[in-house]
Formats: sequence, C-alpha cells, structure tokens
Amino acid sequence: MACFQGFTKGFKKDPRLAIKQAEQFDFHLRFDMNKQGLKLGARLGRGTYGTAYKATRINSGKGTVCVKIPLNLELRGKDVVSGSLKKEIRCLQYLHSKGNQKDFRVELDSIVEPIMTEVKLFQNEPVLVTKCYSFTLLDLIYNEKADVSDMQWSHFFRCLLRAVSFLHRKGVYHRDLKPDNIMVEEKKAAGNGRYCPVIIDFGFVNTPAGPLGTPGYLAPEAF
Repeated sequence: MACFQGFTKGFKKDPRLAIKQAEQFDFHLRFDMNKQGLKLGARLGRGTYGTAYKATRINSGKGTVCVKIPLNLELRGKDVVSGSLKKEIRCLQYLHSKGNQKDFRVELDSIVEPIMTEVKLFQNEPVLVTKCYSFTLLDLIYNEKADVSDMQWSHFFRCLLRAVSFLHRKGVYHRDLKPDNIMVEEKKAAGNGRYCPVIIDFGFVNTPAGPLGTPGYLAPEAF
C-alpha cells in the first residue's frame, strides 16, 4: 500500500513528474498483477475514478478479462478517489449473491459480474475484474456493417429494461446509464437473441447528491 500511496502523493505534489511517475506506476502495476495471475495488455479506457485494462489469465493462457484499478493516471495533481470502485465492487457482489442468482438469473445476465475477487492492488486496494466485451451499444448503433433486425433490437432492449427494473427493485440506481456504459455480448447463435446488453460502470451507484452522470444523458430536472 505504501507504494500506491507514494505514487498518488507524487501526482499531487509535483505534476511535472506525472508522466515519469505514471510510467513507473505502470511497471509496478503490471508486475503486481502478473504475480496474481493476470498479464495486463492494452489500456481500454479511463474515467474519473478508474483505469481499465485488457488482461489475460496466465494460468489458462486464454480467457480475456477486463481489469479496473482505482486510479486515473491522467489526474495529474488532482485528488485520486478510490472509494467509488470499492462501492462498485460491493454493489456488484450484492447483486450477484447466491440468493439473487437463484431467482434472477436472466436479469443478472445483463449486469456485469465481478470475477477473481481475490485480486488486490499492492495487497490492499480492491481491483474489479470482469469479463471483457468487444464493443458497446454506442459502437453497435454506429456500426454500418452490423445488420441488426427490429426483432433483435426488441430483444436487446427488453433484456435491458428487465435488468434496470431488477436494479430498482433492489434499491440500486445506476445514475450514469448511457450507451457507453452498456456493453454488447454477441452470441454465436443467430436469431433474436444474438445481441445481449451488459450494464457496466456502477461508480455513481446510489450517490444521493447530484447532478451526477454524463451531462448529455441527464434528465433536464437533474440540473
């Protein structure tokens, strides 16, 4: 944990060293994840509270996963917040608990599931490991080569609405639902169920004060 704190403190005190420190942190991060059975690949993206990487399970040699760490390496001098990722992990573990798995299997298929929960960043900070998906709903909408039928779209949004209804029934409010936060799982079998939604990024979940989320997707009354 001292290593983690050392890097984050450095970002705050001297932003001029941010690039060099980010490179050092990346080296230690990859080394630490490697010891825990994950070989980090390319960076998938970053947000206010985390940076996501594509990774491969070393033991199996296959099975690509997504690893989200509680640090935005681009903050450069701003405070780093890790509590949001802890809250996200706790929320997803609650949603995918055994009781819910039994009664809401269909709904949970459309909500990202944490795996490899024993993985920690520098032995202390939680890391979110999930299945890795190839593209988002936004990608699918703008993909001119994707031939999505009306019935496939209908199935997709029925699954999505069913998942959101389940979240609200459990008292969970995403607060940043948008096409970029809805991954698409493409099934091998053709038919109406070829494309299935998977809701991700629960960093703002149940945050009481607002407005939160992405401005272009917020309801007008939220401002």
